[in-house]
Amino acid sequence: MKRNLFSVLLAAIAVIAPAQDYCSMARKASLVSGSVSPGFSPRECLYDVNFYFIRVEADDSSANIKASTSIGFRALAPVDTLVFELSASQVVDSVALNGINNPTYYQSGELLMIIPESPLPAESENEAVIRYAGTTSAGGFFTGLSNGRDFVYDKRVTYTLSEPYEAKDWFPVKQDLADKVDSVWVFITTREGLMGGSNGLLTRVSHPSPGKVCYEWKSHYPTDYYLISFTVADYIDYSFYAVSDVLGDSLLVQNFIYNAPGILDSQKKNIDRTGDFIIYFSELFGRYPFINEKYGHCMAPIGGGMEHQTMTTLQNFNFSLVSHELTHQWFGDYVTCGSWRDIWVNEGFASYGEYLALDKFKGRDAALNWMSDAHDRAITDRSMSVYLTEDEINSPGRIFDYNLTYKKGASIIHMLRYELNDDSLFFGILRSYLRQHADSTALASDFIRVVNDMSGKDYDWFFDQWYYGSGYPTFETSWNQYEDSLVLDVYQVQVNNQKQVFNTHMDYQVIFEDNSDSIFRVWLDNSHEQFTLPANKKVSVVVADPGLNVLMKSTVYEENQGTVYFEVSPNPFTNSLDIFFNNPSPGRKVFLAGTNGDLIRSEPAEGVNKHLNLEALEQGLFLIFIITPDGRRYTKKIVKLNKE
Repeated sequence: MKRNLFSVLLAAIAVIAPAQDYCSMARKASLVSGSVSPGFSPRECLYDVNFYFIRVEADDSSANIKASTSIGFRALAPVDTLVFELSASQVVDSVALNGINNPTYYQSGELLMIIPESPLPAESENEAVIRYAGTTSAGGFFTGLSNGRDFVYDKRVTYTLSEPYEAKDWFPVKQDLADKVDSVWVFITTREGLMGGSNGLLTRVSHPSPGKVCYEWKSHYPTDYYLISFTVADYIDYSFYAVSDVLGDSLLVQNFIYNAPGILDSQKKNIDRTGDFIIYFSELFGRYPFINEKYGHCMAPIGGGMEHQTMTTLQNFNFSLVSHELTHQWFGDYVTCGSWRDIWVNEGFASYGEYLALDKFKGRDAALNWMSDAHDRAITDRSMSVYLTEDEINSPGRIFDYNLTYKKGASIIHMLRYELNDDSLFFGILRSYLRQHADSTALASDFIRVVNDMSGKDYDWFFDQWYYGSGYPTFETSWNQYEDSLVLDVYQVQVNNQKQVFNTHMDYQVIFEDNSDSIFRVWLDNSHEQFTLPANKKVSVVVADPGLNVLMKSTVYEENQGTVYFEVSPNPFTNSLDIFFNNPSPGRKVFLAGTNGDLIRSEPAEGVNKHLNLEALEQGLFLIFIITPDGRRYTKKIVKLNKE
């Protein structure tokens, strides 16, 4: 390492000095909030990366690597100190800059500083070559370089997972979402008998020395830093081609699966299904975006999957996992979120890909079960939104919150599809959004703009309440039938001091006694709405949102059941409530519940009158349930008011 104390001191002063806004110097007026890593240096704004060439030596026994990375970049302004992010666990052995070996350089925390003999001119094309070796000091899911054992197949694997800020764990990098490289090469040298998988096409397999083999992967599509990867393990290559007119010809589907007895026999059907997914998603979203290279999988004990561009790393070939990671090739890879605050651009759409695949290949019931689970998970927290705050983007756990980012994210897309009520328009919007931001990045606001432009309507209200806002509505619906009319009273219940009234369409399925049914769609934008619907047959059941199109909680009951069997007074009430029955009934019980179904209290109610002291109850809308000894249930809504 070539160092001189004076130059190092000057560089250190420059790094900490706040006097210059390097991002502005580089003609970038400002960084998008959340587009860069927490350790990002403003000096990284002085250049754009266009090429990574990573040569890495690794095997399946540990996370130790020996590597060199060549970085091609263009200076956007004069560069007197070149800065890359690199973990301190990777120790730099040498540096070359534009063919000059060992300029002054040093590592400071997780930054590598390189000081050229003279500033690099603006608009100049440059190359830095860094040689280094090491391992990762961290552990757990959010570690850029890992080694682990797949206990199902008893295979050890060395693999990378750079999302969101961990690419620095294994190569010197600029971790800025906006700076996609034009191309990336990853050459993996390992011991004979192992295989290495990565992005793009396998262009050559060479044998650089006895007992060593090198896998040379090259990709020529724009790629974000965290989508670059490699894996090393005892693999076999199972490849096939997806063939369809929608693909133009055919696409290589290349799978590095463990070299284990029986694995191909047991997994072949699941792996082959990938071809069907590629064709179907190409029909929905537009042709697979990396058509000149491949799509593939590398198995690793990753605890799920990671959508590395053209070569997903995954644990297994589960239906939802494969469809999710494949959808990412469009939403996340082809078009990448421009800020981690808008991670929904990646994960919400990929999660919805699971729903679409189930609906197509497994049937409607499987898709509805998936959406039901998504809703159950999405409503676990009323206080947080899908859009992340400034503080939350520094927490990978919050970025990848399963209930919000994934499940509520997918629910939002499904609700938008429902609100548009036109699948041709909906999928046209998705394709237009992808075309407009191809090989680049986009924010949720960019997607909203496409929605508004193509629909000819303003859907800002929709995203304000579902994406940027928090919570979900709770609806309580009572119904009465009067001759040939059905009257619905729909209350939007305010809970936890929630003041917002959600706006949404809602389908009501009316099932008649002869088992026929009708679907009615209504618009809800007030705390109470009443609708009169045609019903020329006896109504048996009313179901809210049978298609699971709206993220909500709901209770539906027949109002006149309660009227016939019991009365309440006063209603609304302040401190106490009296219930009057037509006759006494030993074993009868009264239940007080919230409109979300949560039980508050229960008591016997065997006489003709039952007095309830409810002074301690908070103001709001509640339900009284009466259950008779023979199991019949009667319901009435009651309203508690605060005492004047």
